[in-house]
Amino acid sequence: MADFPAYAKLRMNGLQRVRPAGAIRTPMEGGLAKQRKFPSKVLPTVEVIYTFDSKADYNSFLTWYETTIGRVGWFNWTDPVDNVVREARIVGGALRYEKPLRRTLDMWDIPFTLEWL
Repeated sequence: MADFPAYAKLRMNGLQRVRPAGAIRTPMEGGLAKQRKFPSKVLPTVEVIYTFDSKADYNSFLTWYETTIGRVGWFNWTDPVDNVVREARIVGGALRYEKPLRRTLDMWDIPFTLEWL
């Protein structure tokens, strides 16, 4: 399994954990809505923004994303909250956007959502 690139720098102000509800809610005509758990496993997600400090790192990441994991593959990612290596993937294979940080186009931010097992 591929490893997430070590040269990618996590921006801590972009880190947001999301805990899916994992429940179905059914409104009732009278009284409180009923709730029950999903029968399947709910994958936790985390919103991240990674910074790339050089054009070479940015291009290397895009190559890793396109070819190594094929946009949707699983990879080893170290969770910064507890420093545990998790099997993760990019949700929907989608990078939200690629934003240059300087006019020289040598620093980039790329936000995306990860889910893990």
